Amino acid sequence: MKSFIIVSAPRSGSTSLCRILNSASDLNVASEPSPGLHEICRACWDGDSAEKYEEVLRDTIIKRLNVTQSGIVYGEKNVTYGPFIPLLSKLVDCVFVYLYRDGREVVTSLMNWHNNQFGTIYREAGIEDGVTDVAIKNSFGLEIQNDLSDFARPRPSNDEMTWEEWASLSRFEMCCYYWGHCNAELLDNCRQIDDSRYYQIDYSTVSSKEVSKVFDFLGSAGIPSDLTEELLDKKINSLGDRGFSEEQLFSNWMNWSSNKRRQFEKWCGSTMKSLNYWSDSAVNWRPSKYGEVWIKQFGADVSWFEWMYQGRELAHKDLKAFYYERKRGGDQISSVCDVGCGLSVGYHDFFKDLRYTGVDLVEENIKWCQKNRDNPNHSYLCRDVISEELNEKYDLVFSQGTIDNCYDVNGFIEALVMSSNKWVYITACRGWFPSLKNHSYNWNSKDGCFYNDVSPTEIETTLKSLGCKNIQIDPLKVRSDGTGYETRIIASVC
Repeated sequence: MKSFIIVSAPRSGSTSLCRILNSASDLNVASEPSPGLHEICRACWDGDSAEKYEEVLRDTIIKRLNVTQSGIVYGEKNVTYGPFIPLLSKLVDCVFVYLYRDGREVVTSLMNWHNNQFGTIYREAGIEDGVTDVAIKNSFGLEIQNDLSDFARPRPSNDEMTWEEWASLSRFEMCCYYWGHCNAELLDNCRQIDDSRYYQIDYSTVSSKEVSKVFDFLGSAGIPSDLTEELLDKKINSLGDRGFSEEQLFSNWMNWSSNKRRQFEKWCGSTMKSLNYWSDSAVNWRPSKYGEVWIKQFGADVSWFEWMYQGRELAHKDLKAFYYERKRGGDQISSVCDVGCGLSVGYHDFFKDLRYTGVDLVEENIKWCQKNRDNPNHSYLCRDVISEELNEKYDLVFSQGTIDNCYDVNGFIEALVMSSNKWVYITACRGWFPSLKNHSYNWNSKDGCFYNDVSPTEIETTLKSLGCKNIQIDPLKVRSDGTGYETRIIASVC
């Protein structure tokens, strides 16, 4: 067996893996042995060559890696070792374990690490709202010039485009930059060495089976899988594991606003794709198995969909009035697409003489419609329109109260516009939010569903960017007493 080094970005799970590996009788794994090499790590982030610090590496990491002990293999981990991977691979006969974790989870963890307890991540961002008194006190207790961990974090150099805007970034954006930059460098440096010299493990979906592969890679006998699972369940080095409050002062990514989503995509998008968390299929923000909530809670129950339809009767009347208005004005609509059709209650009969396509995310709903809605002019498709094109255009594409539950509001709007020849008509049933600058995504973990508040301002920006005209975004009264409003969105495509 060869000595080894665990490399990762911070808050990715390397301390957890270190402790699990150290539980094996044939491994001795050190977590962040001193000195931490913070200064030369930062120097390399800033553009220095790692070769410049060869003697420092020989006197520290390499010296430890070369110590032999009968039957025991030595390894260590530190988040500052990333820049030295290619050089270390030449200087010492060791292997590397590159551990990574979904950037959205890491950025959330970094922000809560800062807000809840320590207050020392990218200190130049200043003191922001949402930071506990404990975190503020701890940050004041560690003078900036002595904070080597924060010093070691990468910043853009003055020849990078991001350098000029760095001072204006929020801490959240700095953390996004941190994860994206650090993992891009780690991935690139690992690829500079022979494939047999490193092993990658995704800690976002880690299991005892995956950890056993790390033991195998290291040539270790390992530990029983049930012990591995027990250690994984402890969430080693989390705030809770350290005895601190785990209250989510900074929300998980499923509750990020659309503005935070854009910021994350800017700094982390390319690295997320490199690590296979994202693709180009428009599902970057879709939770796993999204849409199953409708099957579990409601299924293909006609009475439930009839109740839902009746509860929004005024909204449905408004859409039908819009259709009649177009017809009276000579703007003939001969084909319509209903996105989020459910069981097509109220529309299979209203559009009985037109070419009508009902689209829904839930396969059971579509199968029910195909079996029970008998009209040769009509068809039904099970489709996630955000990621799957309809491959057909319609005179009117409409959606009643579905946009509130989608995982990407702007992606949903774009999908409907791209499927229309003439008009899009959309209602957001959760209300009217005229002062909301960005869409607010609200994830309900119990339901497994988003309940979003949509921003009229952002909708208008999105529609204009898609070349839409005659844009109308306004409150739609949905109760006869005038107390309830939805958001109505109308636009022409050409």
